[in-house]
Amino acid sequence: MLNIKLGDRTGQIQLAVKPLEEMLYEGRKTENDRIQAEALSELGLAYRRLGRLQEAQDAYLQALPLFEDLQAIPGRAHVLCGLGMTLEQSGDASAARPHYQQALQLFEQLDDTYGQAKVWHCFARIHHHTKNNELALRFYTQSLQLYQEIRHIANIGPVLLDLAQLKMTLCEFKEAIILCEKAKEIFEGLEDQAVVAAVYTNLGIIYYSQSQMDLALKHWQQARGIYPRLHESQKTPIADPCQAQELQVIEDFWVNWLSMYDLTVQKQTLARLNAGIALLEMDISRNSKRTLMKT
Repeated sequence: MLNIKLGDRTGQIQLAVKPLEEMLYEGRKTENDRIQAEALSELGLAYRRLGRLQEAQDAYLQALPLFEDLQAIPGRAHVLCGLGMTLEQSGDASAARPHYQQALQLFEQLDDTYGQAKVWHCFARIHHHTKNNELALRFYTQSLQLYQEIRHIANIGPVLLDLAQLKMTLCEFKEAIILCEKAKEIFEGLEDQAVVAAVYTNLGIIYYSQSQMDLALKHWQQARGIYPRLHESQKTPIADPCQAQELQVIEDFWVNWLSMYDLTVQKQTLARLNAGIALLEMDISRNSKRTLMKT
Protein backbone atom coordinates (compact mmCIF):
# COMPACT_ATOMS: atom_id res chain seq x y z
CA MET A 1 0.00 0.00 0.00
CA LEU A 2 1.23 3.50 -0.76
CA ASN A 3 2.36 5.46 2.25
CA ILE A 4 0.62 8.79 1.65
CA LYS A 5 0.06 11.18 4.52
CA LEU A 6 -1.79 14.47 4.44
CA GLY A 7 -1.35 15.01 8.16
CA ASP A 8 1.49 17.50 7.78
CA ARG A 9 -0.96 20.01 6.27
CA THR A 10 1.76 21.81 4.37
CA GLY A 11 -0.61 23.29 1.82
CA GLN A 12 0.70 20.99 -0.95
CA ILE A 13 -2.38 18.79 -0.84
CA GLN A 14 -2.86 18.92 -4.61
CA LEU A 15 0.33 16.86 -4.94
CA ALA A 16 -1.31 13.96 -3.09
CA VAL A 17 -4.33 13.60 -5.38
CA LYS A 18 -2.72 11.59 -8.19
CA PRO A 19 -0.95 9.08 -5.86
CA LEU A 20 -4.19 8.63 -3.93
CA GLU A 21 -6.15 8.02 -7.13
CA GLU A 22 -3.51 5.44 -8.10
CA MET A 23 -3.83 3.87 -4.65
CA LEU A 24 -7.61 3.64 -5.14
CA TYR A 25 -7.13 2.05 -8.56
CA GLU A 26 -4.80 -0.59 -7.09
CA GLY A 27 -7.24 -1.28 -4.27
CA ARG A 28 -10.06 -1.87 -6.73
CA LYS A 29 -7.86 -3.95 -9.01
CA THR A 30 -6.88 -6.25 -6.12
CA GLU A 31 -10.36 -6.06 -4.53
CA ASN A 32 -8.78 -4.87 -1.28
CA ASP A 33 -11.53 -3.06 0.62
CA ARG A 34 -9.21 -1.59 3.25
CA ILE A 35 -6.94 0.07 0.68
CA GLN A 36 -9.99 1.38 -1.17
CA ALA A 37 -11.52 2.76 2.03
CA GLU A 38 -8.32 4.49 3.13
CA ALA A 39 -7.68 5.93 -0.33
CA LEU A 40 -11.25 7.23 -0.59
CA SER A 41 -11.08 8.76 2.89
CA GLU A 42 -7.84 10.62 2.09
CA LEU A 43 -9.16 11.63 -1.34
CA GLY A 44 -12.24 13.06 0.39
CA LEU A 45 -9.94 15.21 2.51
CA ALA A 46 -7.80 16.29 -0.46
CA TYR A 47 -10.78 17.10 -2.69
CA ARG A 48 -12.51 19.02 0.12
CA ARG A 49 -9.43 21.10 0.87
CA LEU A 50 -9.10 21.95 -2.83
CA GLY A 51 -12.74 23.00 -3.07
CA ARG A 52 -13.78 20.02 -5.20
CA LEU A 53 -16.72 19.47 -2.90
CA GLN A 54 -18.91 17.13 -4.97
CA GLU A 55 -15.94 14.83 -5.56
CA ALA A 56 -15.15 14.96 -1.84
CA GLN A 57 -18.71 14.05 -0.92
CA ASP A 58 -18.74 11.18 -3.42
CA ALA A 59 -15.43 9.83 -2.06
CA TYR A 60 -16.60 9.96 1.55
CA LEU A 61 -19.92 8.30 0.69
CA GLN A 62 -18.08 5.48 -1.07
CA ALA A 63 -15.66 5.07 1.85
CA LEU A 64 -18.34 4.89 4.54
CA PRO A 65 -19.88 1.46 3.70
CA LEU A 66 -16.40 0.01 3.16
CA PHE A 67 -15.33 1.03 6.67
CA GLU A 68 -18.64 -0.30 8.02
CA ASP A 69 -18.07 -3.69 6.36
CA LEU A 70 -14.53 -3.73 7.76
CA GLN A 71 -15.92 -2.83 11.21
CA ALA A 72 -13.28 -0.10 11.27
CA ILE A 73 -14.83 2.36 13.71
CA PRO A 74 -11.98 4.95 13.60
CA GLY A 75 -12.13 5.14 9.82
CA ARG A 76 -15.91 5.43 9.89
CA ALA A 77 -15.75 8.24 12.48
CA HIS A 78 -13.24 10.29 10.47
CA VAL A 79 -15.25 9.83 7.28
CA LEU A 80 -18.43 11.03 9.02
CA CYS A 81 -16.57 14.09 10.27
CA GLY A 82 -15.09 14.73 6.81
CA LEU A 83 -18.51 14.38 5.22
CA GLY A 84 -19.88 16.91 7.70
CA MET A 85 -17.06 19.34 6.92
CA THR A 86 -17.73 18.98 3.19
CA LEU A 87 -21.40 19.82 3.69
CA GLU A 88 -20.49 22.72 5.99
CA GLN A 89 -18.00 24.07 3.45
CA SER A 90 -20.69 23.90 0.77
CA GLY A 91 -22.93 26.06 2.98
CA ASP A 92 -25.25 23.40 4.42
CA ALA A 93 -24.38 23.46 8.13
CA SER A 94 -27.71 21.92 9.14
CA ALA A 95 -26.96 18.82 7.04
CA ALA A 96 -23.45 18.66 8.55
CA ARG A 97 -24.63 18.60 12.16
CA PRO A 98 -25.94 14.98 12.32
CA HIS A 99 -22.71 13.69 10.76
CA TYR A 100 -20.71 15.54 13.42
CA GLN A 101 -22.95 14.11 16.13
CA GLN A 102 -22.45 10.54 14.88
CA ALA A 103 -18.70 11.10 14.60
CA LEU A 104 -18.51 12.47 18.15
CA GLN A 105 -20.36 9.45 19.54
CA LEU A 106 -17.88 7.10 17.84
CA PHE A 107 -14.84 9.10 18.96
CA GLU A 108 -16.14 9.09 22.54
CA GLN A 109 -16.71 5.33 22.28
CA LEU A 110 -13.09 4.97 21.14
CA ASP A 111 -11.82 7.42 23.78
CA ASP A 112 -10.15 9.22 20.86
CA THR A 113 -9.07 12.65 22.13
CA TYR A 114 -7.91 13.86 18.71
CA GLY A 115 -11.21 12.95 17.09
CA GLN A 116 -13.22 14.60 19.83
CA ALA A 117 -11.14 17.78 19.55
CA LYS A 118 -11.76 17.86 15.81
CA VAL A 119 -15.54 17.53 16.18
CA TRP A 120 -15.76 20.14 18.96
CA HIS A 121 -13.99 22.53 16.59
CA CYS A 122 -16.63 21.75 13.97
CA PHE A 123 -19.49 22.34 16.42
CA ALA A 124 -17.84 25.61 17.48
CA ARG A 125 -17.79 26.83 13.86
CA ILE A 126 -21.47 26.02 13.40
CA HIS A 127 -22.48 27.91 16.54
CA HIS A 128 -20.14 30.75 15.60
CA HIS A 129 -21.75 31.25 12.21
CA THR A 130 -25.26 31.05 13.69
CA LYS A 131 -24.15 33.81 16.12
CA ASN A 132 -24.46 31.61 19.20
CA ASN A 133 -21.23 33.13 20.48
CA GLU A 134 -21.37 31.72 24.00
CA LEU A 135 -21.50 28.12 22.81
CA ALA A 136 -18.98 28.82 20.06
CA LEU A 137 -16.49 30.17 22.61
CA ARG A 138 -17.07 27.17 24.90
CA PHE A 139 -16.53 24.63 22.11
CA TYR A 140 -13.47 26.42 20.64
CA THR A 141 -11.96 26.39 24.13
CA GLN A 142 -12.83 22.72 24.60
CA SER A 143 -11.23 21.81 21.28
CA LEU A 144 -8.09 23.80 22.10
CA GLN A 145 -7.73 22.15 25.49
CA LEU A 146 -7.96 18.67 23.97
CA TYR A 147 -5.45 19.42 21.21
CA GLN A 148 -3.07 20.94 23.75
CA GLU A 149 -3.49 17.86 25.96
CA ILE A 150 -2.22 15.60 23.18
CA ARG A 151 0.22 18.25 21.83
CA HIS A 152 -1.29 18.20 18.34
CA ILE A 153 0.22 21.48 17.19
CA ALA A 154 -0.94 21.36 13.55
CA ASN A 155 -4.61 21.47 14.51
CA ILE A 156 -4.21 24.09 17.23
CA GLY A 157 -3.50 26.75 14.58
CA PRO A 158 -6.87 26.50 12.79
CA VAL A 159 -8.77 26.67 16.09
CA LEU A 160 -6.81 29.79 17.10
CA LEU A 161 -7.60 31.38 13.74
CA ASP A 162 -11.34 30.69 14.02
CA LEU A 163 -11.34 31.87 17.64
CA ALA A 164 -9.63 35.09 16.52
CA GLN A 165 -12.54 35.74 14.16
CA LEU A 166 -14.98 35.28 17.03
CA LYS A 167 -12.97 37.68 19.20
CA MET A 168 -13.02 40.27 16.42
CA THR A 169 -16.80 39.86 16.14
CA LEU A 170 -16.99 40.58 19.87
CA CYS A 171 -14.76 43.67 19.36
CA GLU A 172 -12.02 42.08 21.46
CA PHE A 173 -9.41 43.19 18.93
CA LYS A 174 -6.31 42.85 21.10
CA GLU A 175 -7.11 39.21 21.86
CA ALA A 176 -7.90 38.57 18.19
CA ILE A 177 -4.47 39.88 17.17
CA ILE A 178 -2.71 37.77 19.81
CA LEU A 179 -4.53 34.64 18.62
CA CYS A 180 -3.67 35.35 14.96
CA GLU A 181 -0.01 35.88 15.82
CA LYS A 182 0.09 32.57 17.72
CA ALA A 183 -1.56 30.81 14.78
CA LYS A 184 0.91 32.40 12.34
CA GLU A 185 3.84 31.13 14.39
CA ILE A 186 2.44 27.59 14.19
CA PHE A 187 1.78 27.73 10.44
CA GLU A 188 5.19 29.23 9.70
CA GLY A 189 6.72 26.31 11.60
CA LEU A 190 4.72 23.94 9.40
CA GLU A 191 5.79 25.89 6.28
CA ASP A 192 2.13 26.13 5.28
CA GLN A 193 2.16 29.24 3.11
CA ALA A 194 -1.54 29.14 2.21
CA VAL A 195 -2.48 29.57 5.86
CA VAL A 196 0.27 32.10 6.55
CA ALA A 197 -1.17 34.24 3.75
CA ALA A 198 -4.64 33.86 5.25
CA VAL A 199 -3.39 34.94 8.68
CA TYR A 200 -1.73 38.06 7.24
CA THR A 201 -4.99 38.85 5.42
CA ASN A 202 -7.05 38.43 8.58
CA LEU A 203 -4.62 40.48 10.67
CA GLY A 204 -5.03 43.26 8.11
CA ILE A 205 -8.80 43.01 8.50
CA ILE A 206 -8.54 43.36 12.27
CA TYR A 207 -6.27 46.41 11.98
CA TYR A 208 -8.58 47.90 9.34
CA SER A 209 -11.52 47.44 11.70
CA GLN A 210 -9.62 49.56 14.24
CA SER A 211 -8.76 52.22 11.61
CA GLN A 212 -5.05 51.34 11.86
CA MET A 213 -4.61 51.75 8.12
CA ASP A 214 -0.80 51.61 8.00
CA LEU A 215 -0.77 48.23 9.78
CA ALA A 216 -3.67 46.95 7.66
CA LEU A 217 -1.79 47.91 4.49
CA LYS A 218 1.45 46.30 5.74
CA HIS A 219 -0.22 42.95 6.46
CA TRP A 220 -2.25 42.91 3.24
CA GLN A 221 0.88 43.59 1.23
CA GLN A 222 2.60 40.67 2.97
CA ALA A 223 -0.35 38.41 2.13
CA ARG A 224 -0.37 39.61 -1.48
CA GLY A 225 3.28 38.66 -1.78
CA ILE A 226 2.47 35.05 -0.88
CA TYR A 227 -0.73 34.24 -2.78
CA PRO A 228 0.66 34.38 -6.34
CA ARG A 229 3.41 31.92 -5.38
CA LEU A 230 0.80 29.33 -4.36
CA HIS A 231 -0.35 28.89 -7.97
CA GLU A 232 1.94 30.88 -10.21
CA SER A 233 0.35 29.56 -13.39
CA GLN A 234 -2.92 31.34 -12.53
CA LYS A 235 -2.30 35.07 -12.79
CA THR A 236 -4.76 37.42 -11.10
CA PRO A 237 -4.62 41.04 -12.34
CA ILE A 238 -4.14 43.78 -9.78
CA ALA A 239 -7.33 45.76 -9.36
CA ASP A 240 -7.14 49.36 -10.46
CA PRO A 241 -8.60 52.13 -8.26
CA CYS A 242 -11.84 52.28 -10.23
CA GLN A 243 -12.50 48.58 -9.76
CA ALA A 244 -11.51 48.79 -6.12
CA GLN A 245 -14.27 51.27 -5.35
CA GLU A 246 -16.88 48.76 -6.53
CA LEU A 247 -15.66 45.77 -4.53
CA GLN A 248 -16.91 44.71 -1.13
CA VAL A 249 -13.45 44.87 0.39
CA ILE A 250 -14.09 44.42 4.08
CA GLU A 251 -17.72 43.64 4.89
CA ASP A 252 -18.21 40.01 5.94
CA PHE A 253 -14.63 39.30 4.85
CA TRP A 254 -12.49 36.77 6.70
CA VAL A 255 -10.41 34.03 5.12
CA ASN A 256 -12.16 30.88 6.29
CA TRP A 257 -9.92 28.02 7.39
CA LEU A 258 -12.16 25.40 5.75
CA SER A 259 -11.76 26.83 2.26
CA MET A 260 -8.36 28.54 2.30
CA TYR A 261 -6.69 25.85 0.14
CA ASP A 262 -9.34 26.21 -2.58
CA LEU A 263 -7.57 27.87 -5.54
CA THR A 264 -10.75 29.73 -6.51
CA VAL A 265 -11.06 31.15 -3.00
CA GLN A 266 -7.38 32.12 -3.09
CA LYS A 267 -7.91 34.03 -6.35
CA GLN A 268 -10.97 35.78 -4.88
CA THR A 269 -8.98 36.67 -1.76
CA LEU A 270 -6.14 38.05 -3.88
CA ALA A 271 -8.61 40.18 -5.84
CA ARG A 272 -10.00 41.57 -2.58
CA LEU A 273 -6.50 42.22 -1.29
CA ASN A 274 -5.63 44.10 -4.47
CA ALA A 275 -8.78 46.17 -4.08
CA GLY A 276 -8.17 46.84 -0.38
CA ILE A 277 -4.53 47.79 -0.97
CA ALA A 278 -5.51 50.15 -3.81
CA LEU A 279 -8.08 51.87 -1.60
CA LEU A 280 -5.72 52.18 1.35
CA GLU A 281 -2.87 53.51 -0.76
CA MET A 282 -5.17 56.19 -2.20
CA ASP A 283 -6.50 57.05 1.25
CA ILE A 284 -3.03 57.26 2.83
CA SER A 285 -1.76 59.33 -0.11
CA ARG A 286 -4.65 61.81 0.24
CA ASN A 287 -4.07 62.13 3.97
CA SER A 288 -0.34 62.75 3.40
CA LYS A 289 -1.12 65.53 0.90
CA ARG A 290 -3.53 67.16 3.35
CA THR A 291 -0.88 67.05 6.06
CA LEU A 292 1.67 68.66 3.75
CA MET A 293 -0.79 71.40 2.78
CA LYS A 294 -1.42 72.22 6.43
CA THR A 295 2.29 72.59 7.08
